[in-house]
Amino acid sequence: MTGLVVASAAQIKILFGEVFGMRSERLDSLQLQPGTIGVIHYPNSEHPPIVQAINILGFNPASNSQQKLLTPFYSSAIA
Repeated sequence: MTGLVVASAAQIKILFGEVFGMRSERLDSLQLQPGTIGVIHYPNSEHPPIVQAINILGFNPASNSQQKLLTPFYSSAIA
């Protein structure tokens, strides 16, 4: 499944927290940066979601250079 979600940091933390199996009181420990991209891959209904990246900065056309990655996170399936 492919989708795009634009939401507040609190809502994104809830989504990542569910994928990581975190309790709600631990969600503040996720360090999400404003204006960054996170990637969660949902292969199909038989497999758990896979977190592929957190806090990726995009291309800044004004500077004509790619910005540095912040806290990249790559994972195999998280049960």
